[in-house]
Amino acid sequence: MPDHAAGGAGAGPGGASGAGSGRPQLEVHTWADLSPFANLARMIDLMTVFIKVVLVSIVLVSVMNVMVMAVYERIREIGTIAAIGTRRRAFCRCSSPRACCSALSAQRWHAAQPGAIYGINLWQPHFAFVSSRTW
Repeated sequence: MPDHAAGGAGAGPGGASGAGSGRPQLEVHTWADLSPFANLARMIDLMTVFIKVVLVSIVLVSVMNVMVMAVYERIREIGTIAAIGTRRRAFCRCSSPRACCSALSAQRWHAAQPGAIYGINLWQPHFAFVSSRTW
């Protein structure tokens, strides 16, 4: 079959004139090839991931610090309970409700924060730093 049969008689810019000559009619380029800022966008993405990792690690270290301090503050109490002969199982039964209450209160506090932020955004308070009164 001849080359001009696929593209029609007037194979111009929209025809298939290049099909038989080995030249591609369409070229495919990625956004990264076309954009002069592709490297910058990749660096920003990498920096965003790095910042997220740093923030998560800060939160985890903070939680660990709170848990260690909760035990450290109770060393004398734990020692006294152990000195009077309390078994570990009984001590766990005594300290577990306190830990659960602390966890639930922290959970409720953190669950209420997005709602408070959303409410403030809906309310849109305006602050007047200049007094309207004249002295």
